[in-house]
Amino acid sequence: MSRYYIDGGIPLKGENIVKGCKNSVLPMMAAALIHKGVSIIENCPDISDVRDMSDILRSLGCVVNYDRGTLTIDASYVDGDYLSGEIVKKVRISVLVMGAMLARKGCIRMDYPGGCRIGKRPIDYHIDVLRSLGANITEKDDCIEAECQALKGAVIYLPFPSVGATENALIAAAAAQGTTILRGTANEPEIHDLCVMLRKMGADISNFRPGKIIVRGKDSFLSARHHLMSDRIVAGTYAIMAAACGGSIRLQMDNVYAMTSLSKVLKQMGCIVNTGNDYYEVTKKARLRAVERIVTEPFPGFPTDLQSQIMVALCLADGKSTIEEKIFENRFQVVDELVKQGADISVFGTRAVINGCKRLYGKETTAKELRGGAALITAALAAYGQSIVTDENDYIRRGYENIENDVKGFGGRIYRD
Repeated sequence: MSRYYIDGGIPLKGENIVKGCKNSVLPMMAAALIHKGVSIIENCPDISDVRDMSDILRSLGCVVNYDRGTLTIDASYVDGDYLSGEIVKKVRISVLVMGAMLARKGCIRMDYPGGCRIGKRPIDYHIDVLRSLGANITEKDDCIEAECQALKGAVIYLPFPSVGATENALIAAAAAQGTTILRGTANEPEIHDLCVMLRKMGADISNFRPGKIIVRGKDSFLSARHHLMSDRIVAGTYAIMAAACGGSIRLQMDNVYAMTSLSKVLKQMGCIVNTGNDYYEVTKKARLRAVERIVTEPFPGFPTDLQSQIMVALCLADGKSTIEEKIFENRFQVVDELVKQGADISVFGTRAVINGCKRLYGKETTAKELRGGAALITAALAAYGQSIVTDENDYIRRGYENIENDVKGFGGRIYRD
């Protein structure tokens, strides 16, 4: 359990080098299983999700080492085929191991994966994809069992552009027999990053365009080294902190193009956004303006992973704003905690209406999921007085390597016990 003690009301100013992307590295770690050798991932964040996924790979027989941002995975010998225990239940992305293990060993049994409780997040799309590739999958009360003689290429259509199901399909199809045509795929930058990694491993992935990917399966792969792109959600969180608290921050990152939807909203709110090839800068001088409607959508739309954070900034805007959540139905868990701090928010199903107030007040709040926890730290930094954010399950450390040190680098007053 962690507690964050924060003195709010201080404008933020400074610069930060954005670390590697959480939502890229986890599927890459699963992809390492299809190669009987070593995979190296650079610029890897030291977060609990990476540590948990490392333990999952070790339980299957891999040798995994992390040293100052470099993650080395040796999957030469994979002798396990059953994933169980609390780690699997904590990390939903562990479901990506299914496709890789079916390709590598032809079988996998695992407890149902968990993760943040932000919605139903069914794994039906994953199961349907793997069944299309020839897997026999049995869903039991407490676990999933999957087996196959060999995965075989297929034409697969995803009814929703699920990021995880797209990643599972890519990994499995890369090692399947024959050609797979994926339609209705997600187009997030993290999907592109995974494809780059798989290509370095020798995978034959072509015709990559929105909604369609062609994969020609192979039976062997190469050792590869890949440098993770910057984490756009971490960058977005810090950009929104500057909007909520005032001041100016500059973020060094290598995928500024991925910030377009956030830039649009911040500009509507009255922030000054400057960008270059390798930096993203946000300045807030006057009171924020309300935004009539923000809708979370698959990329290139506004990311659901920044919805809770932008809500905090809108709490301090002049006027009424509306957020419509179209990805996860339970993304508004942070609302009750923000109301404690003086926010005026009403929720109607998947829509939240925010009436801006002049200030938030320091209170004790509780993180209930990863991005909501980051939002509460943002609210505490912008609030009048001292706040304590309690994170009993250490959700925040799942996606932020050292959020308190980063905030201190911007001049914020925060410490964690």
